[in-house]
Amino acid sequence: MSDVILEARGLTKRYGWRLAVDGLDFDVRRGEIHGFLGRNGAGKSTTIRMILGLVRPTDGRVSVLGRPVRAGAKRDPWPVGAIIESPAFYDYLSARTNLEMLASLSGGASRARIDEILDLVGLTDRQREKVSVYSHGMRQRLGLAQALLPRPELLILDEPLDGLDPKGIRDLRDVMLKVSRERGVTIFLSSHILSEIEMTCGRVLVIHQGRRVFEGPTEELLSDSTAVRLRTGNGADPAALLSTLSFIKRAEPQADAWHLDMDPARVPDLNRALAQAGFDVLELTPLKRRLEDVFISLTGEPDAAETSGADS
Repeated sequence: MSDVILEARGLTKRYGWRLAVDGLDFDVRRGEIHGFLGRNGAGKSTTIRMILGLVRPTDGRVSVLGRPVRAGAKRDPWPVGAIIESPAFYDYLSARTNLEMLASLSGGASRARIDEILDLVGLTDRQREKVSVYSHGMRQRLGLAQALLPRPELLILDEPLDGLDPKGIRDLRDVMLKVSRERGVTIFLSSHILSEIEMTCGRVLVIHQGRRVFEGPTEELLSDSTAVRLRTGNGADPAALLSTLSFIKRAEPQADAWHLDMDPARVPDLNRALAQAGFDVLELTPLKRRLEDVFISLTGEPDAAETSGADS
C-alpha cells in the first residue's frame, strides 16, 4: 500500500487573467498531520476546493488513494471528510439530530457510531441541546464530528481554529491529535495560527502566490538557524572579545543577553574563548527559529489590503 494518500501534480487554476494556483506539486503521507500555510490570497482555499472536487483545475491533477479526483464526479465511497470554513447546521435541532440527518445523506450511521463520535469530540453531555446555544468552539467540534462520521481516511480542515478562544483551540487540537494518533486518520490542516501548526504538524506545505515555496518536515523548516543567545554573569562586557572572533558575523546586545549571528556548531569554540578570557558563562544556547519568522521570510510581510482580504 502506498505511503501517499493525497497527491497533486502540476495543479493549476486560472480565473480569467488571474492565476490562483500555479503548477502546485505536493504529497500528503498516510497517518500524518500535514500543515498547509500561505498568506491571504495565496491560493489555499482554491487548492482545497480542487482536492475536494468542488472546483475543476485548469491544468494538472490531484488524486486521493491513487484515484483521480474529478470535479462533479460521483464518488462512492469517498474516503475524505472535510470542514470548509464554518460548518452549517440546523440551529433549532439538537447536535445529535443534526448528525443523524447529515449521516442519512451519505448512507446513514448506526446509533453506536454516533455515540462514539460524540464522545470523541467531547459533546456527549451536550448532544441533546439545540445547536443555537452552542459556542463557536462547540460548533467546530460538531463540524469535526460530522466529517468523521463516515470513517474517512483523510480529513481536510480549512481554518478550523479561526475565531476560537484559547480553550476552544486547545479542545480542537486535542481532538485532532487523538483522531490522528488513535484512529490513524490523515489530516491536511490549513491554519493561520502558526503556533498550532508548529505544535501539531510533522510536515508542512507553504505556498506563495499559488506556488510551492517549501514542503517537508516542520523540524527541517525550523532547524536552519544561525542565532545563539549568550549571557555572562560577572558584569564584564564581552563586546571586545566577540568582535575579535571571526566566526561571529554579528553581535547584538539585548536587555540581559547577547544575540549572536553565528554557526551553532562553533558554540564550543565560543565557550572556550569566553572561559579563557575569564567570563562566567550563564547561557550559551542555539536558538530555534519560530515558524512565524520562517513564514514571513518565505512569503514576505503582508500589506494592509491583504490583512483584511479573503483567501483564494
